[in-house]
Amino acid sequence: MRALPSPGTVLRDVGVVRELEHHVDVYKKTSLLRTLMAAKFLGPLAIGYVAQVTVHTGDLASKRLNSYTFFVDAVTWSNVKNASRGDLLRFALKGETLATGYPYWRCTEVAWPL
Repeated sequence: MRALPSPGTVLRDVGVVRELEHHVDVYKKTSLLRTLMAAKFLGPLAIGYVAQVTVHTGDLASKRLNSYTFFVDAVTWSNVKNASRGDLLRFALKGETLATGYPYWRCTEVAWPL
């Protein structure tokens, strides 16, 4: 089940990478024009490298899964820069909403689980 972000929600979990898209145009993904105001809304996501990652958590052998799709900036992702589909990661997400109403998960921490 896709987990939708709510503003201010903080989540910590371990999950399997199911999708990984490097060098995402976060402005295009969030339907924002490239303006100074938009850059302020996006914070570290507005500068340089951004990846979009989908992880599944829970019992992977059953249908009781949660799916989280989030944006992660280069500094945060540098801890696991060689991660790929199928890898197990420990992560922390924060639910945020742009002024346009677009809700998204922003990754604040990511690491190998061990």
